[in-house]
Amino acid sequence: MLAVLLRNLVDNALRYTPAGGRVVVRVAAEPGGGWRLSVADDGPGIPPEQQQRAQERFVRLASSAEEPGGGSGLGLSIAGRIAQLHGAALAMGPGLAGRGLTIGVVLGAPGGAVAPLAGS
Repeated sequence: MLAVLLRNLVDNALRYTPAGGRVVVRVAAEPGGGWRLSVADDGPGIPPEQQQRAQERFVRLASSAEEPGGGSGLGLSIAGRIAQLHGAALAMGPGLAGRGLTIGVVLGAPGGAVAPLAGS
């Protein structure tokens, strides 16, 4: 299931990052235990006020609804559900070089802590 979570996050980043843009996948140990998986891009991003809604099933935000080859609006919802099944949650923050979006999850942490994405 973690492979599906990673694939959905990467697919989402690739879909909305323009040609020549960057998508970076990182895995890092967390100081308190567990590990952080994050996918960052320099695409258009998701405004903070729409980030929670973007994780709902079948939701495609106005800017993404016009994209050719857009998805079904399930990728982030499925990734979020898989994170929940592992006692975690998706977190969103700024992307690369002040543009885009970083979506991450801390897995295997004691108590399923959700850490902010600053410095991802």
